[in-house]
Amino acid sequence: MVTPPTLHTKRLTLRPITTHDVAALHEMFSDAETMRFWDRPPTRDLEETTARLNWSLSADAEWHRMFAMVRHEDGRMIGLVNYFARQPWNQRLEIGYMLHRSVWRTGLMTEALVPFLDYCFDGLQTHRIEATIEPDNAASRGIAASLGFVCEGGPMRDRLRNGDSYRSLMMYGLLEPDWRKIRAGMRT
Repeated sequence: MVTPPTLHTKRLTLRPITTHDVAALHEMFSDAETMRFWDRPPTRDLEETTARLNWSLSADAEWHRMFAMVRHEDGRMIGLVNYFARQPWNQRLEIGYMLHRSVWRTGLMTEALVPFLDYCFDGLQTHRIEATIEPDNAASRGIAASLGFVCEGGPMRDRLRNGDSYRSLMMYGLLEPDWRKIRAGMRT
């Protein structure tokens, strides 16, 4: 059984998402620009966001878990990180992340992902973490590269269906030994 922890950074707390986060989640999930590169179209209303949140909460933490990114200064949820498609037998999982548009380009996502990646490697005994990113999502590709992810291939044509359209994705991977080297460099 996987018990998701609460993680802390200088400016953020990352904690498992709860039903109390639905309004903040709806701010992001209903915004077309924020959802532009997500794997699902924007939600139409709070009811649809609630349904998506309930689906996430009902998933076994062994395979999927979403964490709310809460800013210390005001207690506001300003983003999320998640792992999904976890395969413990292969020691592999995929991650996703999203920020509220009001805090884009502030370094908060990179700050949040450092302890989250530590948790995925250590707490979930992962050897490989993947991120599939659309070629046009320069911000996400930059975050992944800054954390040591390597673009391993793509575009994988029509890998994802979002609404009525298909999207091509690039595959990024980060291996546990490479992360250890990167983390050692961060501490010095």
